[in-house]
Amino acid sequence: MAFLFTILHRELINHFRRGKAQPQSDDLSLASELPGEAFDPATQQMVEYVQELIKTSLSEEDQLIMRLRAIEDYTYQEIADIMGMPIDTVSTRIHRARRILRNKI
Repeated sequence: MAFLFTILHRELINHFRRGKAQPQSDDLSLASELPGEAFDPATQQMVEYVQELIKTSLSEEDQLIMRLRAIEDYTYQEIADIMGMPIDTVSTRIHRARRILRNKI
C-alpha cells in the first residue's frame, strides 16, 4: 500500500509543477482543484482516502507542514521560517506525520 501513496504523492507534485493547478487555499481538498481527467477512478479514490486520513489523523498545524513539504515542495528550512519553529522540530513533525499516515494506510 505504501507504494501507492508514493505514486500518488509523485503524481500530485508533477501535476502542480507542470502548472496545471495551483493550490488556492490552506484546504487539503486537492481533488476539487485537479481537472477531472487527471486521474483514473482508482487513483481518485486513493487521493480522497489519503485526504481523509490526513484530516482525521493529523493536527491542523501538522497538515499545513505536510502540505508545505509534500505539495508545495518547500525545504525544511523554508517551512521552519514560515511556521516560526526550529528546523529540528519541522523534521520531527514531518517524520511523525509520515509514520502516522503509513501506519493508517
